[in-house]
Amino acid sequence: IVALQGSVNFTKSQFNRVTQSCRAIGSTVKPWIYALALENGWSYTQRVSDAPIAIFDPKQQLIWKPHGSYQSNGVGIRLNQAIIHSLNLPFIHLTKTLGLSIVQKWLQTLQMKTEQQHLSMALGASCMAPTKLNQLYASIPQLGTLSAMHIMTHYSTLQNQVVWDHAHPTQYG
Repeated sequence: IVALQGSVNFTKSQFNRVTQSCRAIGSTVKPWIYALALENGWSYTQRVSDAPIAIFDPKQQLIWKPHGSYQSNGVGIRLNQAIIHSLNLPFIHLTKTLGLSIVQKWLQTLQMKTEQQHLSMALGASCMAPTKLNQLYASIPQLGTLSAMHIMTHYSTLQNQVVWDHAHPTQYG
C-alpha cells in the first residue's frame, strides 16, 4: 500500500476506517481455507464436492442456498481449480469436511473475527481490518512469514521539504 486515508476529517472523527474497522472479507478468505486443507493432508489435486447445498435455519425460518456462476458436473472439482476460480460450493463443502470448529479456530488464529460456526465462513462471513488483511496477504510470497506493517507519519518532496506531518497536520494545509 502506498497510501491510505482513514477518514475524511480527522478532527471530527479519529476513528481510522483502514486500521480500526472490521470489514467483511468475502472470498479473500478462500486461500486461507485452502491453506488449512493443505495443512490437514489434502492434496491440491484432490476432489471436493461441488454439489448444490441447502441448509434450513430454524431461527430465521429460512433456507440458505449458496450458489455461484459455476455449474456442478456431479463428480466434484479439484481443490486447485476451486481456488483458481474462487468457487463457492466447493469451499462450503471443504469447510464442512474440515469441521466448523477447526475452520473457525484457524480463522481466529489469523485474527479474522468469526462470531459463529456456520458454513458461511467459507464465503467470508468474517471481518478484519483492511491493513491486517493486507499484512496477511503479504505473507504469501514470504512463505507465511508475517512482516510488521509500517505506517508513514509524514511525507516529503524529493527535496526533503515536508508536505504533511502526522504530528502537525494543520501546519501543512
